[in-house]
Amino acid sequence: MRLGGVPVFAVLGGLGWLRVNDTLGPVVAACDGRVFTLGTLTEMLGVAPISGLVNTP
Repeated sequence: MRLGGVPVFAVLGGLGWLRVNDTLGPVVAACDGRVFTLGTLTEMLGVAPISGLVNTP
């Protein structure tokens, strides 16, 4: 809501995210918890608003 109602997602990859103790917290907060990795990317399909777009022509 703080971005005008536009949902923000993050997909993280690369060696820079190995230091998650001090880098991941602000990203999770800014994305309201919608943070995924390449390994969990398919789970993004179950999160609104993307879940509402699945199987949409």
